[in-house]
Parts: sequence; C-alpha cells; structure tokens
Amino acid sequence: MPKGQVLGYARVSSADQHTDRQRDSITGFSVREYGRLDTLYIDKASGKNMKRPQYLEMDRFARAGDTIVIHSPDRLARSLKDLISQLDDWRERDIEVRFVTQPM
Repeated sequence: MPKGQVLGYARVSSADQHTDRQRDSITGFSVREYGRLDTLYIDKASGKNMKRPQYLEMDRFARAGDTIVIHSPDRLARSLKDLISQLDDWRERDIEVRFVTQPM
C-alpha cells in the first residue's frame, strides 16, 4: 500500500474527445493495486508541452510517498525529453509513477 495519496492523471488532446477509457483503466488499476483512487486529474489539452492546468495542479499537490497512476506514457508527455525530465523529478521527490499499460 502506498504511504500517501493515489493520484490519477488522464489526458486527451481536444475537448471533443472522451476520457472514459483512460478513466476506467486508471480507476480499475488503482483499486486493484491500492484499494482506492483518491483524486483523478483530467486535462483536455495538447501534449505538446507540460503547461496543462490539471497536470500542473497535480504536480503541485503531489508529495513524497504519493503514487501517480497514468494510462500510458504518451498521456503524460509527447516528447521523450519531457517524459524523462518529469519522471526524474518525481523520482527525486519520492513520488512513485505507475503506467497501466506498462506495469513495472
């Protein structure tokens, strides 16, 4: 069990796309693995950069011991550089990241 909160993050590229599949996979995974999902953050914004409102809110909220569950790496970042940078930052802050499609 995680020491802190279990946070989920979902992103689609445009307002007319649906997050249902990601929301269901994140919730199901979190409940199976941790028994709960405390908060789910959802952005309807391009992945071209990391300046997305709900992502930024989640990043500000996340604390050491928290776990962040994301459907797949491309939902977090489109560029490999941004992905690695964010994962390194969370690792340094003692925040665990789990991708539903690529369990570690």
